[in-house]
Amino acid sequence: VKSAKSGSLKMEILDDCDAVLCNAEVLELVKSIQLEASKSGFQRPEVAVLTTNQVIQYLESSNSCNVTPNEVQQLYGELAKFPPLDGQEPLKKKELLNIANFRPTTLVSLYSIIDHAEARFGDDRLEQMIALVEKILSAPPEVESEEMEQMEEEEAS
Repeated sequence: VKSAKSGSLKMEILDDCDAVLCNAEVLELVKSIQLEASKSGFQRPEVAVLTTNQVIQYLESSNSCNVTPNEVQQLYGELAKFPPLDGQEPLKKKELLNIANFRPTTLVSLYSIIDHAEARFGDDRLEQMIALVEKILSAPPEVESEEMEQMEEEEAS
């Protein structure tokens, strides 16, 4: 939001529970705000620049650094198709968010994200969820590098 009086940027929270963003969406938002500020010539306080850079650095080093908001939306849509076992509740928003942020690759990691995971979905559905995560969300750079090295080794032998 731009102030008419001073021309400075001012952020105002209208509804603190309006939306929840995953790491990929936060990274995209922070980068766009940083770009807009640099284009406008707006002189941001040093602490704001430092904080923004640290947030970007943290998010770019996370497991979900290569994930795009479109991939997240696709994952949410596909996971919503997983019905819980009889009488159990479906995935909660916070569980969907954490699946997108942490990219679980094992049942154990999924158990730590989904409350009563086995009782609500059973191991077969949970394994299918993990397969979807791996299929839809971009892999972190170190995983991509390891897979490339493995493929090169296999080709060489």
